[in-house]
Amino acid sequence: MPQEEAVKFFKDGKFDLRAVIENCAKQASQSHVVVANLDGPDADSGTAVEVGIALWEKLGIGSGEKVQNLSDWNKPLVICVRTDFRTVPDQEVGINGMFGLADKIIYKPAFVTTAEEMDKFYKELSQEIDAAIKTNLK
Repeated sequence: MPQEEAVKFFKDGKFDLRAVIENCAKQASQSHVVVANLDGPDADSGTAVEVGIALWEKLGIGSGEKVQNLSDWNKPLVICVRTDFRTVPDQEVGINGMFGLADKIIYKPAFVTTAEEMDKFYKELSQEIDAAIKTNLK
């Protein structure tokens, strides 16, 4: 999680933002799997950048390696998750179309009102993410 990583860069009352940025870019480009939460009216800009970096790696841009078919390229696997119940996939206007390059977009609206329902919901969501990884990661 970027928030956990960022704490490492707070020393002597100062925050090294440049180091955080470089660390996030490195993590996104070297990860085998990137899971992005796309809830809200628009994706978080930091999440969008991290997914963009992962897709940049996936497409082989800058490496000199040309990818003819995106499905033949498996590093990194990009999974986007949307739990916002205010939209439906066939009428989705809340996410940028570029996220369509992700290997998998999981729509799982969260209609939870109790802690027990939340626990069950997130267990099911984690199982869907795990299944997507197992299905798509070669």
